[in-house]
Amino acid sequence: MGFASDHAALLRRRARRYCAEASEKVSAEDVSRELEILLGQLDKAHAIETADSPDLLLRDLVRFAAGRAKRRRTLIDQIAAGDDLQAVSDELRSLDADLPTFALKRNVDAKEARERLDRVRALLEPRTRLLYALLIEDALPNEGFQEVVSIAASEL
Repeated sequence: MGFASDHAALLRRRARRYCAEASEKVSAEDVSRELEILLGQLDKAHAIETADSPDLLLRDLVRFAAGRAKRRRTLIDQIAAGDDLQAVSDELRSLDADLPTFALKRNVDAKEARERLDRVRALLEPRTRLLYALLIEDALPNEGFQEVVSIAASEL
């Protein structure tokens, strides 16, 4: 199994979250699919092996994948409009060859911060762990939080 299939739920979650927060006109499904393609390419290049955390890796890659998804959608629209198929095919090949140039390995401070969050999470009971993940890790605002979890603000 590959990295993308092992972390499919997290991948879709990151794509939905990015699309909800970004003002870009790209669907979460397109970003999710582009993340799968990108992760497959990085997995073949053995670049994923250096990632400290799947979540951190996906947080880093989601913006890049959204840009690729928008470019791919534009190229598909050009094909539908009857543009030169050979030129568009060449552009699609160059799009697939475009891999992120940033380092996949996070810096030491980010790794230590992640480890601290994980240590705190390990001390919590399951219900509190969910609240912690939504409020602290995902930085979900109170309004959005109350929509997701049926707990009054006074109980928080």
